[in-house]
Amino acid sequence: MLFYSILFFCRLSISFTFIISFISKVSNILLFSRTIESFHIIPKRLSFIFAIILLTGEALVPVFLLIGKNFQIIGFVLAGFLLLLFLVALLITLRRNLKISCNCFGFQDKNISSYSILRNIVLICSSVLGVIISIVINSNLSMSIIYIIFLSFFSVAFTLILLNLEEISQIFTT
Repeated sequence: MLFYSILFFCRLSISFTFIISFISKVSNILLFSRTIESFHIIPKRLSFIFAIILLTGEALVPVFLLIGKNFQIIGFVLAGFLLLLFLVALLITLRRNLKISCNCFGFQDKNISSYSILRNIVLICSSVLGVIISIVINSNLSMSIIYIIFLSFFSVAFTLILLNLEEISQIFTT
């Protein structure tokens, strides 16, 4: 039962993360495209196309994960790939000492930091764990509605904490 719970938790947490990210970016694709330009990693002329490709991937991750069964492995792999891509972009930006906002979950003024890196590493680990558990076990176990609700609330709380890690840490350091 523990592995089923972990798998369900990973599916929901990653789904919530990508839903929040997608919704925050799709409402202003041009601004998201400009954010991609500001990383100075791909040619400026490709930033809009790349924004569309990333948004498509971000939309597909929760669909695959929430459908479950054979699709959840595809969802975890796609999530891991996108998160790894984002992690590389964040690392390059930090290495170049660029002071830009990642706008990962809405358009914000806060710059990329080590918290952005930590968030992506935790999410990548969740994706890898999801793939491993999906391969090892059969995920067709039924859970009680109370247990599903509990795990859903726990997943939402975890996701919100992870997405606001920097702000939460500032509470304890001031």
